[in-house]
Amino acid sequence: AILIAMREYFAEHPDHRAWDDDVKATGPRSAIANWQLIATNKQTGQKHHRKGLESVVFDDDGLIVQIRVTDSK
Repeated sequence: AILIAMREYFAEHPDHRAWDDDVKATGPRSAIANWQLIATNKQTGQKHHRKGLESVVFDDDGLIVQIRVTDSK
């Protein structure tokens, strides 16, 4: 279901661009990033601009174990 939703989103928003404005370590195995995205709905031409905060926690091997995304629009 997740892959289907992702395929549908990118089919509708083929110009999707996302980036991080700022990334900071918050501990030995955690970080936060201010992110933004811009995408245009190919059917309506409506532009979407979203931004927010993402926090990531890593395990001892450097693998991601938790992601929290806050959308501040």
